[in-house]
Amino acid sequence: MKAPGEHQAVLALGDEATTDDWISAARYLDTAGRFDALACFGERDQDRAASVADALGLEWHTPATMHLVSDKAAMRERLRECRLDDTPSAVVHDGPEGIRAFLRQHGGPAIVKPVDSTGSIGVTRVEDPRDAETALRRAADNRGWGRGGILVEGFLDGPQISVESFTSAGRHHVVGVTRKYSTADGFVEIGHVCPAPLEAAVARDVQALVPRVLDALGVTFGPTHTELVVTEAGPRVLETHTRLAGDDIPLLVQDATGVDLEQLTIDQVGRYSSPNPEPAKPREREPSAIWFLGCRVDGTVVSVTGLDLCRASNGVHEASVSVCPGDLVRRLGASQDRIGMVRARGTTAEAALDNARRAAGLIEIAVDARLDTDLAIV
Repeated sequence: MKAPGEHQAVLALGDEATTDDWISAARYLDTAGRFDALACFGERDQDRAASVADALGLEWHTPATMHLVSDKAAMRERLRECRLDDTPSAVVHDGPEGIRAFLRQHGGPAIVKPVDSTGSIGVTRVEDPRDAETALRRAADNRGWGRGGILVEGFLDGPQISVESFTSAGRHHVVGVTRKYSTADGFVEIGHVCPAPLEAAVARDVQALVPRVLDALGVTFGPTHTELVVTEAGPRVLETHTRLAGDDIPLLVQDATGVDLEQLTIDQVGRYSSPNPEPAKPREREPSAIWFLGCRVDGTVVSVTGLDLCRASNGVHEASVSVCPGDLVRRLGASQDRIGMVRARGTTAEAALDNARRAAGLIEIAVDARLDTDLAIV
């Protein structure tokens, strides 16, 4: 869109447009010249992309697959049917009492979240039935894109990982496994390292599970980002996305394995190399980690210092801060509240993570809190 003259046509649809409107617009544009491919690199509107592709006979995920991937309740049910994951879950139909009933039946803690949101929005851990109403209100107030309901599911305890895969001609290739680090409540991701330091048996279980999950969901091509928890009973699925990971994880994977998932995705959609490009075999390179910065309070940024010192720190090859003095910031409560990052390499996964965290600690962001006059340093 930065160079409109390079496009044959640009058509804008408002938020109120229905799926039928999207299909009608695509058919109209298709009369000007047959479409060869469809691309939808983000998560928003992937369901509509699936309907358009289905109507025009283009390669894309089917509407059925997109339903299973985007609807967390439907995914849970499908994985139980296939005996791949037995995590209990239920859609809340009767207000806070539905959450309390789930706790009575399955015990706690439980997780309450919107069925269709992303980025840790509206997620609450509930142990005390008295907190059910607050959790339900938080999920309902943050309904993502507003097309789903509220889900309650069993809490999965253990280290979190993500598996970055690429599917070509129906074959799933696990490219990299990333260890994830989150805030104390476990919902906002503040760091990643690839490759994940896993025991050999756990790594084999993960490598075996993820392709079966993708088969169960009907994934036949493209990149996927599957989030899991390594519990005492083995790896369990949190959710799967039919897109590249966020948080610069594809860059971490490329650092660690040499496989460029972004280029593979472009090549596959654009058919630049072959209709079904396959990833090169991952090879061991230098582990890579990323660490994010966030604020402990709401307020106004007073100063940002230490960025140059951070960039000169051992192993660092990228560091940035997204705020300046005078900017308003929010206490870290969701992914979009993060205000900076540091990416670093190391000889081991632990060393890479340590390099990133140490360097991030050199950046000081002074914030004037809105409700008191003290300065908070993050």
